[in-house]
Amino acid sequence: MAAVTGTLGLFSLVDLFQLLAGAARTGRLAVQHPDGQARFYFERGRVTHAEFGELEGEAAVYALFEDERGTFAFVVGLPAPRQSVTTATENLVLEALRRLDEQHRDEPARGPAGPRCRAMPSRSCPKTRCATFPSVRTSVACWRP
Repeated sequence: MAAVTGTLGLFSLVDLFQLLAGAARTGRLAVQHPDGQARFYFERGRVTHAEFGELEGEAAVYALFEDERGTFAFVVGLPAPRQSVTTATENLVLEALRRLDEQHRDEPARGPAGPRCRAMPSRSCPKTRCATFPSVRTSVACWRP
């Protein structure tokens, strides 16, 4: 079976989810996180099942988005053992990013050394990246990788 591997930090979960959704891939994205293994199953680009520790479904997705660390491997063609996610992939990612933004809203911006930067790219924050979904056609969230 074909596999794609990498390290979170070089690629973000947003990047991976966008790539897999856009390419309509089917398979399992496994993330080896310091707190345990996470697994996300895609069927033609849609997340159908997610698990991270004792969490399952959308809660597992949101928990991993809160702490993107570890290595990942995507194996093509592995079917989900069950369905625990019904939300469209784009909406799932947007909600995860909204929750992150809300969580960090009260934290003061600390510039380039800060953990998150919600501003669009600027001289003070040149490495900010934004999530863009073709169906939404807008940048909806920004973060510092």
